[in-house]
Amino acid sequence: MGSDFEGAPLTAIPMRREIAPLRDVISLWRVWRLIQQLKPDLVTVSTPKAGLLGGIAACLARVPCRIYVMRGLRLEGAKSFQWMILFATEWLACHTAQRVFCVSASLMQRTIELGVVERKRCAVLGPGSSNGVDLQALAPSRGNLARAAELRSQWDVPSGEPVIGFIGRCTADKGVAELIEAYAIARQRYPELRLLIAGNREELDPRLWRRCQNDPQLICCDQFVADTAPLYHAMDFLVLPTHREGFPNVILEAHAAGKTVISTRVTGVVDVVEDGVSGLLVHAGDVAQLAEAMLRLLANPELSQQMGAAGRKRAQAEFSRERIWHAVEREYVHELERRGLPLPEFLAMYAATAGVKGG
Repeated sequence: MGSDFEGAPLTAIPMRREIAPLRDVISLWRVWRLIQQLKPDLVTVSTPKAGLLGGIAACLARVPCRIYVMRGLRLEGAKSFQWMILFATEWLACHTAQRVFCVSASLMQRTIELGVVERKRCAVLGPGSSNGVDLQALAPSRGNLARAAELRSQWDVPSGEPVIGFIGRCTADKGVAELIEAYAIARQRYPELRLLIAGNREELDPRLWRRCQNDPQLICCDQFVADTAPLYHAMDFLVLPTHREGFPNVILEAHAAGKTVISTRVTGVVDVVEDGVSGLLVHAGDVAQLAEAMLRLLANPELSQQMGAAGRKRAQAEFSRERIWHAVEREYVHELERRGLPLPEFLAMYAATAGVKGG
């Protein structure tokens, strides 16, 4: 067991993101052994690899209540044999669980359409997401704005000059290549424009990384950032030209910070960005559309601020962490009670105060 996190003991079990048969078998055995030791009444698993191995281990260990939280479909965009492998692993992960919680309504719809899992076993927690957003930590507070001003000073960005930002994994699926191309187009009209890319440099295509190094106005923050709030407040708006999502937390965080977002009309994104209200949506992979959306917001900073305010208003109304946590608690109580299993003390207290009934 490792050190406590939020009062919970941790045990680290290494897993590879990609398919690695021998390592996967070892990881599966380690998860199964841990479950055998703990003998839980309920197990929740998530992410493609951990969801698959954890789900199989929980099933083999005969855990009475098994939940899979689906955060996205990696098979979207895959082709031929890879698609079949990813479909099979996702199908298996879903069918080792009794309940599948999808992090967005569009993800659930897509999952059902593809035949990954049947409708009766799926649900979405509240309006979406799996953990909500920390509204207070991301708010445009005096401290966040001061730290953002310090960052802009470190980047040598004069007051009033625009910065567009990207925060996330620097992979092809996130549309980083299209982002850099669209930024180059926008620079032709706004030569002072900066682009912030905050993500893991090791995942960035080497050619793109060399291009980034040669552009003094492209700011790369490739080290782990524990507190991303100042980054959002240091940018004028967020751009996420992703090709697939489950529910993009980075957009939710940007909205909580009062920033508008440019993103794509793909699964997951359409649940959080209201096109023309809290952001602008373009077709995935369309560089010209992406550049046009950038230019529209750069030319209309008041519109960008209005959309950012609309995004924060919705985040406050629908996506607070407490609201999502209560939705999770309700589902746990329901799943345990319907199987006649005892509730842990904290869930029993919640059920009593909230009037939750099994069914």
